[in-house]
Amino acid sequence: MRVAAGVIVTATTTVVIVGGILMRVLDHTEYSSIWLGMWWAIQTVTTVGYGDVVPGSTAGKVIAGFMMLGGLSLFAVSGHATGRRTIAPTPHSREHFCIGDNS
Repeated sequence: MRVAAGVIVTATTTVVIVGGILMRVLDHTEYSSIWLGMWWAIQTVTTVGYGDVVPGSTAGKVIAGFMMLGGLSLFAVSGHATGRRTIAPTPHSREHFCIGDNS
């Protein structure tokens, strides 16, 4: 579980940094600094989206789409890892969930 958490944190941090840099380079009229691009990337990956900074160019919107999908994937993988760890099946768990005649 710790390894998975480390991978998720590393991947998310990398996506935020790369996304911030790409937004500054590809949509420099909206993003005056890399820090502003990273602020936007954090909002997008965490699905907060305050709306104070939005991409204006087509390239920026494409990056935004990938960042949004990445954010949703982050929550899906995190939820799966947490659920799998906390709701582990027991040897007798199948008996409780069988549907039909158990004779």
